[in-house]
Amino acid sequence: DKLLEKLSLIIEQADRMSHIIDHVRLFARSADKQEMHRIRVNEVVLSAFELLKSQLQARAILLESTLCTADCYVLANPFSLEEVILNLLINARYAIEAKINHKDGTEQARIELKTCLEQKENEQVIKIEITDNGMGIEREMLAKVFDPFFTTKDPDKGTGLGLTIAKSIIEQFGGTMKIESVYRQGTTVTITLPLLDE
Repeated sequence: DKLLEKLSLIIEQADRMSHIIDHVRLFARSADKQEMHRIRVNEVVLSAFELLKSQLQARAILLESTLCTADCYVLANPFSLEEVILNLLINARYAIEAKINHKDGTEQARIELKTCLEQKENEQVIKIEITDNGMGIEREMLAKVFDPFFTTKDPDKGTGLGLTIAKSIIEQFGGTMKIESVYRQGTTVTITLPLLDE
């Protein structure tokens, strides 16, 4: 029984290492390997929204969406963009669960997903915002969130590569990603992508 327990642990850790290596490979992937398409941002956002909606509702987390009414298109890889949004929504879920575990606050747990158009200098951009009212990030840690292998999660819950890879993907699409957070109040992640001309 002891031997089986040890073997089970070895297999589990080997799987975990394999998962980390896959993430490192994704992070190291060159930009020219990304297959880019003209995509409608709201469709990708809604797809990610629907994938996690029931999971979040089961945890009593309210997921709201406010999408821009205009048809907004960008040049990107739809699967990679959806992966980024899913990653950010899952991060928001962890932040809310951390706050609940600390018994910090009694307000309704909430994640808001928003898209909007904005004029930035000489071009129009579309913003994707994900806001949660979770635990937030301490100020001294905020500057490190995009560093590879930096994580505020427990060792068995994160590799510290999610945000690094997400930022790299968005930059490949000519966009930017920024994070604003207030500890114990919540976090907003903003993705800005250049709008594709008709």
